[in-house]
Amino acid sequence: MSFLIAGGTGLIGSALIDILNASGEDVVVLTRGSTMEKDGIAYIHWDPERPDTETLSDSISESDYVINLSGAPITPSRMSKAEKDAIMKSRIDATNAIVKAIGESGSKPRALVNGSAIGFYGNRNDEELTENSPPGNGFLSEVCRAWEGAAFRAKEYGVKVYAIRTGMVLSADGGSLPIMAKQAMRGISATMGSGSQWMSWIHIRDIARLMISFAKSGAPSSAANGVSPNPVRNSEFAETLVSSLGRKNGIKIPKFALKLALGDLAEEMLLSSQRALPAKAQEIGFSFEYPQLKDALEEISPKLLRLLNAKR
Repeated sequence: MSFLIAGGTGLIGSALIDILNASGEDVVVLTRGSTMEKDGIAYIHWDPERPDTETLSDSISESDYVINLSGAPITPSRMSKAEKDAIMKSRIDATNAIVKAIGESGSKPRALVNGSAIGFYGNRNDEELTENSPPGNGFLSEVCRAWEGAAFRAKEYGVKVYAIRTGMVLSADGGSLPIMAKQAMRGISATMGSGSQWMSWIHIRDIARLMISFAKSGAPSSAANGVSPNPVRNSEFAETLVSSLGRKNGIKIPKFALKLALGDLAEEMLLSSQRALPAKAQEIGFSFEYPQLKDALEEISPKLLRLLNAKR
């Protein structure tokens, strides 16, 4: 089988490439860099803002599955309107280009797996969230709804579409976890605000495996929560993290300090509560390697500690 991956140099994309390459799948990566081949992986230059539709369509015609993870990274910060517009535009432009190229390709892929996030649901307190739960409010929800809407247009060409609403991805190589671990080593807790908000998380290997599983599943098109089956409250996450690092919980970060430092996205990204459950993943029979937070962090923490100690 062959996979075409847009956004393949990011955290999840890199994990996808490793797993697919190890299993003998053919992988082509769309990149802003130069066209080349490295370690058996073909890299094809593309610019989502000015895509070469003919080259993209040819690449799609030769692929069984397309995975689109393109988009500017989102970090908790005070964002200007221009920065927010860039986050939205980077996702919609790339997705529109891919869907257009699918429409023009001679041979259609079996499935398009597209990025999204549990920010779709907004702040939902203790409510259990399945893929049938309605969207919430806020900038992140708006981005996710628009991103998914662009991707699902590929269904018009007979292509299965799966929008993976990813939770917090746990990895030593990027994302929020190394930042939180660094703070924990300095005596600052990962408990934010009251700590009562729910955190939906997933191990890096599981999110990559989940995307591959949906691509190959043949299941009806749908959104799918890319989270473990066991979300935890923020306070429990913080305690489990420091324990895996051999530390004790430190100073909690009060809500007012987060909002003062980071602005409105502090509420959406760090203080909002999303108790998402992977109902669709369970429907296709997906088996998590790391369903429990303790096991996930204990697998990651040795590498995390090596990296943190190397930077001292």
